[in-house]
Amino acid sequence: MKKQNNFQKRIEYQGDLKPVFEDVCQQYNLGNFISFNIIKSGYEDFNIRLKTSKGHSFVKVFAKFRKK
Repeated sequence: MKKQNNFQKRIEYQGDLKPVFEDVCQQYNLGNFISFNIIKSGYEDFNIRLKTSKGHSFVKVFAKFRKK
């Protein structure tokens, strides 16, 4: 869990990620959320391999310093 929190600091979010990724799955019609893994390569953003009932997807959550 500590490793996950270090990655979450990049996006200024320390809450439970499951509801966030469940919403991503619903909004983008990716299937039902099953699990996720942090992709540790890369040093600025928060990259996730999302496992759903329809397969795997790559999700990038931009770091807090990025401009809209």
